[in-house]
Amino acid sequence: MTENQKPVFYRRKMFWINTAAALVLIITAFMIGSYTSTTSLNGEKLKYEEIQAEVEKVEERLTQKQSDLKDLDKDLERLHEKKEETNEQLKGLDKERSEAEALVAEKDTLQADIKKLDESKKSKGSELDAVEEEIDTKKEELATVTGKIIELKEEPKTLPAGFFTVGKDIPAARYKVTPNGNGNFFVNGGAKVNIMIGSGSFYESEYVFEAVEGDEIELTTSAHFTPVQ
Repeated sequence: MTENQKPVFYRRKMFWINTAAALVLIITAFMIGSYTSTTSLNGEKLKYEEIQAEVEKVEERLTQKQSDLKDLDKDLERLHEKKEETNEQLKGLDKERSEAEALVAEKDTLQADIKKLDESKKSKGSELDAVEEEIDTKKEELATVTGKIIELKEEPKTLPAGFFTVGKDIPAARYKVTPNGNGNFFVNGGAKVNIMIGSGSFYESEYVFEAVEGDEIELTTSAHFTPVQ
């Protein structure tokens, strides 16, 4: 029996069964497709969110790097400024060193000149000493010829008014007596010297005598005793 020969209700039953099966297949296919699509979309969404999170992290790192770069630029600028200051200081130090070297050179030159002058001074000093010695000799010779008194290079001795003994109070020598006031000057009670010394027409302003050891000197005024030749 063919399908066309089967009863109508049977054919209708089979139609609805096939139709239902087809619908089930269609719905199943749709559900599978929907599930696959949803799963795919959810996967894409998840992947997008992960990428977005990574991008945000990269942007944060980039922002931090940019901030670090700005800080580095500021540090570099400060270093350049410090370098310029250091260069200026070095220029100043070089100038000071040059001036110091010039002063040292000048000092060496001056020291050399001073050394030459010292040597010349010593030489001239020796010559001067020789000349002065020669002058003293000539003065002595002149004094011998003219009878002039020459004071020796010894400190004069000052005696006050009173009595003194040669060899005890004053060394034996030839002296020029110069009074500090008006008074009498006696040696050996007036036997050797008996004069008035001082200022005025009746007084001697100075007097030369040979003091021999043991002579007794009497002064009524103080006087200077200067050794002479």
